[in-house]
Amino acid sequence: MRKHDLIFSSLVYSSGAGSSHAVKAGDYIFLNGMIGKNNKGQWAGLGSVEEQAKQAFENATVILDEAGASWKDVVKMMVYVSHPRSWDPVTKIMKTALSDAKPPFSVVAVSFPDPDSLLELDVIAFKGFRKVINPPLLPDVSVYRSSHAVAADKLIHMKGQSSLNLDGEVKGPGDIHTQMASVWEKLEIICKQAGASLEDIVKLNIYLANPNYLSDVVAYRRDTYPHIRPTSATSFVGFTDPRVLISVDGWAYRGKKEIIYHEKAWHPEPAGSSQAILLENGLMPIIGISARNLDSSYHGIGHIRMQCVRTLEIIQHILEKAGGTFDNVIKLASHVSHPQFASVAQEVRSRFLGENKPALLTTVVHHPSSIVLVKTEAWAYMG
Repeated sequence: MRKHDLIFSSLVYSSGAGSSHAVKAGDYIFLNGMIGKNNKGQWAGLGSVEEQAKQAFENATVILDEAGASWKDVVKMMVYVSHPRSWDPVTKIMKTALSDAKPPFSVVAVSFPDPDSLLELDVIAFKGFRKVINPPLLPDVSVYRSSHAVAADKLIHMKGQSSLNLDGEVKGPGDIHTQMASVWEKLEIICKQAGASLEDIVKLNIYLANPNYLSDVVAYRRDTYPHIRPTSATSFVGFTDPRVLISVDGWAYRGKKEIIYHEKAWHPEPAGSSQAILLENGLMPIIGISARNLDSSYHGIGHIRMQCVRTLEIIQHILEKAGGTFDNVIKLASHVSHPQFASVAQEVRSRFLGENKPALLTTVVHHPSSIVLVKTEAWAYMG
């Protein structure tokens, strides 16, 4: 049974892709991916990232208001752009939209299913006690209207951490090992400032500039921090600063949590991850799922529909282990390897979701292997 509320607004564009504009789960609000279309489905400015950014932030403002929230309640935001050069014009729009709100946010360059789309926002808000975390040992990000982290009750939302130091220089240019170590050092500083530790990390989104770095990243995390088993998802993206090789977004939880493991789903322990972690507040992040069989081989090689089905079957197993169904899903993100695969991913996930219409996000990214055509990650709310 669904334990969250779906939010819709006639003032904001709806793709009719089986999603709501936002989901309210307890004190949390997860927004659908916000793009630069008006409520009539028209692009605010073809070829203009500034105009699309204005419209996307306006759309998000409307939905936040509909949910009884504002930008001051936002605890995490991802800004996806179609090109790293888009960041400078987007910054100006964002500063105006956010005003004096300073949510933790990250920016990466990806592709979108629609080539006319230049930007998409992924927003999480929280209606309750929240504390801004800005450790003095880390670079000042206030100029970007951001903070390093926000502790929303017991869940700590961290902005993407890279190896940029206090002087704005990259530590370890061209050296993935040095940059990895710097990132983990920053995550640890944030956790300590928030009264947590690295062992409390429950979710990592890892962004890499090159697929060749993946094996080093997995080995470093597994060997240096063997007791940390968060859910995780890895994507290969572009960065606004070409010197950056890795950026990591993290979530840590200071309360009780339970690792969820289903024997019918591929177990990611060799990669240092968990399938899902059920938090005391009812939220449950689920690992980025690819179409893996129990023996680690890939299912449906060359077939996007088979891979979409397999990723969602695995998520279904994990949900069942936690005592839930797809009715409990509040956010579902599909990361496909080619724009043409997006419509198939949409069709398959609509079949699994049924009457539930969670917040959705679809991007086009490179995956660790060309065999992988889709990767799906999710948040569920168990109430």
